[in-house]
Amino acid sequence: MFRTCYDDARRLLTAELKGFWDMRTFTAYQSELRALHAKIRVRHGNYRFLAESSEFAVQSPEISMAFEQLANDLSSGNKGPFAIVAGTRINKMQAQRVLPTPNLRVFMDRDEAIAWLFEEGRLPA
Repeated sequence: MFRTCYDDARRLLTAELKGFWDMRTFTAYQSELRALHAKIRVRHGNYRFLAESSEFAVQSPEISMAFEQLANDLSSGNKGPFAIVAGTRINKMQAQRVLPTPNLRVFMDRDEAIAWLFEEGRLPA
């Protein structure tokens, strides 16, 4: 399950990710996220991204590789900060291994993630 929303005033795209995904779920998420990414990029260029994944299961290798490709594709156009809130240490380790981009950090605490996303100078013009 997933849900996405965009706060234009804060330039913050939030994705809430839950459960264990199959490729059909990932494909639907990817389509929605790519469409939002394209709309935001036209208006703002760079934006903040928060992945709320505290209820997200450790994923299969197939889904992990698909996330890696999606993150690489989106981060090549968006230089804004990307924060993931993980629910467990193993989820945190999987995210750090699969998504090694320079503007990404993985947190166990949502408030810390938000503070990092909104640090002065964190979002490129």
